[in-house]
Amino acid sequence: MTTTRPRRTTAHRTRHRINAFSISLLTLFAALILVACGAAESNSDVSEDGTDTAQETSAATTDTEAEETTTETDTNTESENSDTENTSTENNTKQADFGIGQAAIDNHVEWIVGVLNDASAIEDPATEQQAAQRFNQAFLAQVPASAVLAQIEQLQATVSTTWTVVESNEFSPNGRETVLDIGQPAEPWQLAIMVDDTGLIEGAQISPTPEVAEAVSYDQVAKDAQVYGQVSMLVAEIVDGSCEVIHDTGAETVTPLGSTFKLYVLAAVADAVANGEASWDDPLPIQDELKSLPSGTYQNLDAGTERTVLEHAQAMIGASDNTATDHLIDLVGRRAVEAQLDALGNSVPERNQPFLTTRELFIVKLQFDDSERATYLALDTEERRAFLDEIDPLTAVVADAVDWTDPIEVETLEWFATPLDQCRALTILATGGSAEVRDIVSTNAPVDPAEFPYAAFKGGSEPGVLNLAFLVERPDGRSFALIGNITNTAETIPETAASASLASALELIAQE
Repeated sequence: MTTTRPRRTTAHRTRHRINAFSISLLTLFAALILVACGAAESNSDVSEDGTDTAQETSAATTDTEAEETTTETDTNTESENSDTENTSTENNTKQADFGIGQAAIDNHVEWIVGVLNDASAIEDPATEQQAAQRFNQAFLAQVPASAVLAQIEQLQATVSTTWTVVESNEFSPNGRETVLDIGQPAEPWQLAIMVDDTGLIEGAQISPTPEVAEAVSYDQVAKDAQVYGQVSMLVAEIVDGSCEVIHDTGAETVTPLGSTFKLYVLAAVADAVANGEASWDDPLPIQDELKSLPSGTYQNLDAGTERTVLEHAQAMIGASDNTATDHLIDLVGRRAVEAQLDALGNSVPERNQPFLTTRELFIVKLQFDDSERATYLALDTEERRAFLDEIDPLTAVVADAVDWTDPIEVETLEWFATPLDQCRALTILATGGSAEVRDIVSTNAPVDPAEFPYAAFKGGSEPGVLNLAFLVERPDGRSFALIGNITNTAETIPETAASASLASALELIAQE
């Protein structure tokens, strides 16, 4: 699951960043999407059927997202093969002076921009060695240093510009993740970068900056987003803890949530803490049998590594970490999460029972064939519970995930709620819960604090699903929710453009 994050900027350009490190189930699993020739000339040439006229190629899959011309190096993957090119532990331990947090980000950005501006650097063996030292093992296990430089070389060949840092337009409370505009002010590109706890790069992506038309009405925002699939959208003002509807496009339509389901897991953990059954400070060690696939990085931690319950919760919401999520579900129990469906006003709790872990969803979607999935879906709730109990907890699914590009049972095998349900849940967590919960749901919220001093956010997606859930508070004290969902049972949704389209409604909320 990953999380998509937009923000409003000047000149009515809505810039959206895919949190390649955190909203969909695995739509970013294709690790190397190359810029096609001609992409730099125009990233807005759209054919009549709504797809990019520029051709995309991928080293990991041949089916890439329409309407996106993207140079991506996405690192949120798990690999069982540690034999990679120029990626020895010895190399990675020689990087003591990169710093950590923002200092490391600044160091790496300077290096990336420098290499982009120096064509001769690609041919220098020292550059490949530098790349191997800057990226962590999880990244290099999927994308060798030589492949990183090949991407940069391709970008140099297709984009004729002097690369500079134009603007930093991302806000990262955890200090480990930043989005920059690079290139030239007239046609900037986005560089998203995330570092791990040691200051090494664990996520990086360069992509054209998406632009959407200035939002003139909520109706128009919803209409424009329909090019990507079936749209459900709610805009509401939060008054005395209730969602007072301002705009309704299918606000009571049941939709798949992607990682937005993690709000219900957070509620269950908060309830356990409130009842004295757990503490935010309790250690919650990593277990191999609970490791899932990205997004997130906890799957790369050794078994026995301790993180507190609070750290797991922050990773689950802020980085949409699937392994952290599954550890929390294991901590409180599946039925405790199901109880929160009722507590938070979910209108279709039966659609979410048994409440799946992310690992279980990956296994049923990616390892089962159509017949096996049909057999599972034909079972009643208790039969499904028994079935899930029999799944090998160490089943590997990485190889299957690499090729996951098409929607799979998005209307039957997912987590479900209506936009109005999500508004109620987010309102309760952000305004009616503990201070810890209020802080957790605002972890890494992708808004400009000058416009919205407080924002809670959770996104979610998988091939065929895109979901955004915002609760924002303005300087004047008024609070609003924006819940947007796009579902497409036939094809993958281009997350960057589609998320920017939905999130443009935030411009109107700022002026409401």
